[in-house]
Amino acid sequence: AGFSRLKGLLADRVQQLEQARMQRTGNEPEAFALLAEALLIVESTLAEPENFSDDALQDQVPAASLLERRAREEAIGVVLNESKAAIHLAKRGITAYLDSDFDADHIANVGTSLCMVQGAFRIMSYDRAADLLGRCIAFVDSRQQDHGQQDIPRQAIETLADALIGVEYYIDDLAVSASQNEELLAVAEDSIADLGWAA
Repeated sequence: AGFSRLKGLLADRVQQLEQARMQRTGNEPEAFALLAEALLIVESTLAEPENFSDDALQDQVPAASLLERRAREEAIGVVLNESKAAIHLAKRGITAYLDSDFDADHIANVGTSLCMVQGAFRIMSYDRAADLLGRCIAFVDSRQQDHGQQDIPRQAIETLADALIGVEYYIDDLAVSASQNEELLAVAEDSIADLGWAA
């Protein structure tokens, strides 16, 4: 029934625009704006059908609000994609470090990549994830303070990679759900705690 009302809303707005154009009353801009709002409601409903309710039709959410919400969702999507790319880059550096018999140059930028993701998490108020990455960064920095004179043990660097995999799964989950999967973070926190960097 709800989707039938959605179809009816769109049909009504199209009819209003056609009448305004035929009667040349000067109301075409207003009728067009109402049609645009109806199209945004339809688009939002198709994107998230599980959140559809008759209230969306009764309240007639302003187009500006719908556009603002959509823009925010798209911005978050971009940030999450960039964050995942940064985590992937850090993991690739770790893998290269192990494969090259501990060439420190390969992990020189791991901390920088993780700092970028940490900052993104702070902006989005994912504080627990940001704190976790802060401990990962602290571990990397502490092991680089000797300027590469001492190799990071293979077991330790693999444990760090496990923590980053947990963060990567967390980002994937955020991309499809607004709620945070604390269990994924808990697994990553256990990994970094094994390195001596517990919360």
